Amino acid sequence: MKRGFFNSDFKQEITISEIIELMFSKVMWIVVAGLIAAGASGVVTKAFITPMYKSFTTMYVYTNLQSNQTGVINNSDLVAAANLAETYKHILTSNKIVDAVLENIRTENPNASDFTEKKLSSMVRVSKIEGTQLIKVEVTSDSPQTSKMVADAYVSIAGQEITRVFKGGGVEIVDSPELPTQKSSPSLTKNLIIGFIIGAAAMAFLVLIRFMADSTI
Repeated sequence: MKRGFFNSDFKQEITISEIIELMFSKVMWIVVAGLIAAGASGVVTKAFITPMYKSFTTMYVYTNLQSNQTGVINNSDLVAAANLAETYKHILTSNKIVDAVLENIRTENPNASDFTEKKLSSMVRVSKIEGTQLIKVEVTSDSPQTSKMVADAYVSIAGQEITRVFKGGGVEIVDSPELPTQKSSPSLTKNLIIGFIIGAAAMAFLVLIRFMADSTI
């Protein structure tokens, strides 16, 4: 006798318990598929994905130069600085800053003459650390030395440019850029886990589809 899953005269019903039982019966195939996919993901990560390195600097924003020098800062200064940090963030991504950073890089590093505005912008991410008066500048590159070089250039330029725009405020460097010793991406462990999940899920899906399509009793 045949039962047609795709036949309108007969509807096949599968319970959750049946699906669980089916998955357990094919668990070896599912695990093997996951391991194969994880291995392939590891090979791709190692052989074809360029390692990236990240260097960063954090800057403390202040609005009142006199208060910053004396160390006596009132609450209104803190609130103003926190609000102004968002403006400073946009200043650090402006064309004026990018051009100044490019000039600094080319002056300090003659071999970096191939740097362009587009290339620099793609490497740099400026963000305000939520709930603080801190701005973080992260530079990501396939070279540890390049990451630090660009971050150093931002340290050299940021203070004077922000002071030029906001006469009464400025920034203090909290974290100076360091030469990264470990890659920031890709994460081999993360990719192995993702590969395993995708492989196992694909096999489980195929097992279920094959079971559903089998119309024999």
